[in-house]
Amino acid sequence: MLLQYLLAALLSVAVVNADLCGNPPPECLKYKRLLDPLIKKRDEWRAAGGVTEAKRNATYEDAHKTDGAWVTISNGIAYVESKQDGYETRLFASLLQLYRAMARLGRKNFPDVEFGINPWDGPRSDAWFNYCQVRGVTPSNWLWPDYSTMGWPEIGAASYAVLHQRIEEIAREMPFATRPNKLFWRGGGGPHSREVLVKKFADRTDIADIQKIPPFGGLWNALQRDPDYNISTIISKMEDFCKHKYVVYTEGNVYSFRLTTHFICGNVLIAHPMRFDGMASLMMEENKNWIIADPEWNDLEAIYRRLEANPAEAEAIANNNAATREILTEEGFDCYILESLKCYKDVMPGPLIRPPGRSWRYTPLEFYIMAKMKGPGNFNSYVLSNQHQHHG
Repeated sequence: MLLQYLLAALLSVAVVNADLCGNPPPECLKYKRLLDPLIKKRDEWRAAGGVTEAKRNATYEDAHKTDGAWVTISNGIAYVESKQDGYETRLFASLLQLYRAMARLGRKNFPDVEFGINPWDGPRSDAWFNYCQVRGVTPSNWLWPDYSTMGWPEIGAASYAVLHQRIEEIAREMPFATRPNKLFWRGGGGPHSREVLVKKFADRTDIADIQKIPPFGGLWNALQRDPDYNISTIISKMEDFCKHKYVVYTEGNVYSFRLTTHFICGNVLIAHPMRFDGMASLMMEENKNWIIADPEWNDLEAIYRRLEANPAEAEAIANNNAATREILTEEGFDCYILESLKCYKDVMPGPLIRPPGRSWRYTPLEFYIMAKMKGPGNFNSYVLSNQHQHHG
């Protein structure tokens, strides 16, 4: 009887793990819904010949010419060779995510891989990891959790851990049925979908609360003058979107980082047909997690009227999204990084092209983080001189 029980348990674990890239740590099994799209990505790359040496070399050369980082993981140690910070604090946030994932899940669980981290909105191909991918392109770009989950200090946005706490408080204080029932949107101008939305619904205050926010440039200037500036006088805080029943989502120039936070709000999301996917949107289903409107928003009012006439439908979608709070967590993001790198390893033929040796080019990830924390000074020259001294 005991033998049968053990065999059944082993079979159950095997079935759970069968579709993942190797055996994930036990704490990652509950995020399978988030991890499942990685299998499709791995299979696409396998069919396309994998992340070949030529593709890795191209990314390596690109990383030395543009913003981003070239990262090598060897024997459980992460090294950063090229690091051009580029735009805002994004690259630093992404490398902190890697550090946290390795600390949480055990560095020995991470495969020997080499890859680039792209800190820009738009995705790059080959061996770059990106914040989004283009829909309909095969093989699809490799994905990294959104940088803003670590916080976005340039606009005063809180980290995802803090947002989780605030959103849970809002959920307790403002159950879905008690929230304002107008279509809610805030965002900058520019992309067609946003301009059309504002043009058609900014004055429809009977059913909508649609407003543009000032360009981020003015916000950054205000924060530089006064780090304690109350940004809520200029833009809506991310958690404030959770105080509404119906939230309209629009892409920016590419994807918009707010989408990951919108999902955990526990409201109804209405979006236009999208050109890009991030890590979170790949696990979402139309009419279960969001409703897709006409590209010109021609049916947005009809969607609104339908939801108002069918509160059970609206609340079901809101509840489905509230349930993602158990998946879209810091631990879930860390598991995604680990399993994504495992899938990447599955299609990275051959050994590391540039294994870390005694070259000063390879900076341990911890050194990079400490150098950033210290700020300007002689830290880098000190590290380099000591590495030369120890390694010859």
